[in-house]
Amino acid sequence: MEMVAYAEEFDRDQHLSKPLLASLTFHLLLTGSIALWTMWANRARDTFGDPNSIGGAATITTVDAIPMPHRDGITNKVANDTESLVPERAKPEVKREEEEEPDAIPLDRRRNKRQRKKKVAQMERRYTPEPEYRPNRLSSSTGAAMATPMYSIPGGGGGIGIGTGSPFGTHLGWYADLIRQRVAEKWRTQNLDPRLNSARPVIVNFDIQRNGEVANLRLVQTSGNYALDQSTLRAVQEASPLPQLPAEFTRNKANVEFQFQFKR
Repeated sequence: MEMVAYAEEFDRDQHLSKPLLASLTFHLLLTGSIALWTMWANRARDTFGDPNSIGGAATITTVDAIPMPHRDGITNKVANDTESLVPERAKPEVKREEEEEPDAIPLDRRRNKRQRKKKVAQMERRYTPEPEYRPNRLSSSTGAAMATPMYSIPGGGGGIGIGTGSPFGTHLGWYADLIRQRVAEKWRTQNLDPRLNSARPVIVNFDIQRNGEVANLRLVQTSGNYALDQSTLRAVQEASPLPQLPAEFTRNKANVEFQFQFKR
């Protein structure tokens, strides 16, 4: 009896219409979901900024100065190569000996000499004020180093652009130009090595908060020159806070990628 019952289970007709319909419905829903997700991910989104990743070069040319490192300090005309600002040591005054006239009548030299010294001392006390004595004052045998605006290394040119990985593209271009100009004004290249004529682009990434504050500043791509990399980071830091995000920008922060291209 058990063998007959087992065989009857295989001989019974099985209807596959419901499982087939359920499987077909599931696959159709899955395919439709994938298609909708692909369309949503690749939709055309309006972002603000310039679609070009690198802007035009803003070359800075200095023609009224000698291309030498500039020293900070009091401007002077003649100086020696030293950093000291200590005043020079007073030089002793050389006294000229008086020549005797051949036809002069000899007088008491000692008496005349004492009177002359006394008279000179009185005149010096009368017309020359005594310098104030300061025990903590030092004197130097050499002057300070040359500090003059005639020495200045010419600044470099280059481009500052918004990278393709940022939300700035074709919408609200005025704001993208504004923050790019603000950062460009703070990018100082005058103190870089004068032998550096060009370098790889420096890419930095940071967030702009709703109030314009810069956060999460980091270096994405280095140029291979430490001073140049640090100058780009300082430019972004000194430009903060930037103008507030426009009201049309719906998010609370914007992730921005800047590219700095240096060329002298």
